[in-house]
Amino acid sequence: MSEAGLDRAEDQEILAFARQGGWVCATFDHDFHAHLALTQSGQPSVVFVRLEGLDTEAQVELIRSVWRVCAEALARGAAVSVDGPSVRIRELPLR
Repeated sequence: MSEAGLDRAEDQEILAFARQGGWVCATFDHDFHAHLALTQSGQPSVVFVRLEGLDTEAQVELIRSVWRVCAEALARGAAVSVDGPSVRIRELPLR
């Protein structure tokens, strides 16, 4: 996010940036799903990674594998949680 000048941005700013650009957010911060629920927003999709201690290569491979499994849902609008072997997909807006 530093390339976009958002390395110190609030969650809402990051979500707005992703929504405008048609991006999917990948995060280790559970607050992103909470923001989606509070605003009843249908975009952007957010992937919440519930694993800590992953090196960069492991993070990239995990996100790639989630993308392969969830691409259609992410394109429509989804809140995805992944904790390794388990992937949970919830359509947006969250209720």
